[in-house]
Amino acid sequence: MIGKISIGKDFGSCIRYILEGRNGEKKELAEVLHYNNCYGDKNELTQQFRDVKALNRKIEKPVWHTSLSFTHNDKVSKKQLMEISEKLAKKFGFDKNQYLVVQHHDTKHQHIHIVCNRVGFDSKAISTSKNYQKVSEFSRSIEKEYNLEQVLSPEKFLDKDKKQTPRLDKRKDQIKGIINEALSKSKSLDDFKSIIEKKNLKTEIGRGIAFIDNKGVRLKGSQIGFSLKKIQNILSMTKIYRPEVILKKVISKTLDYER
Repeated sequence: MIGKISIGKDFGSCIRYILEGRNGEKKELAEVLHYNNCYGDKNELTQQFRDVKALNRKIEKPVWHTSLSFTHNDKVSKKQLMEISEKLAKKFGFDKNQYLVVQHHDTKHQHIHIVCNRVGFDSKAISTSKNYQKVSEFSRSIEKEYNLEQVLSPEKFLDKDKKQTPRLDKRKDQIKGIINEALSKSKSLDDFKSIIEKKNLKTEIGRGIAFIDNKGVRLKGSQIGFSLKKIQNILSMTKIYRPEVILKKVISKTLDYER
């Protein structure tokens, strides 16, 4: 499970997004699972959140937005999704605040969004300290409790003794190796996709590119140094310069990304 937290200023845009999508395209694909100390449509919810936020005008960023994404192999019931969202609320101390839990059905993998008002009815605001570390720890504990597929936690959140142990994310390195080989043999994006798929690695191409391995684990190209723009640039260069030395230099720089 991957958990992400963002803190913002505008309740209206955040609530509208999780209920309708950026341009209203998710309106039929968004399902409200729970209202906590709030109710109504997007306008009513926005006003209610703003009214409570007014109790503490010192807080410039009152919007707490959490997304929890599960792998393609995970099958989580609505009851479990509710349990997990309640556990998250208690973990971060907003279980008595206003918050809204919404499941989106626009992707193959399950994911939910939680929008919370950082300001409570007592005018106190929940802390944002060490959010990234806490949500990583929470994700690992939920994976174990619900027997979900484990996702490697970011290295910087490991214990000190574990940081000193050399770690190799084999999955990322394997995908990088496949991409590297495919780029060296491809003259077009279609060639690249064809070679990738023969290696049991699916691609999703939209505004960017993502790769899905045979275990259903999805990685954005930008996460491993191969954004769609980068791949297109490399492929365009192979049409102009076929000397392999030039191509290898370009790919080599990409493979050094985040190492």
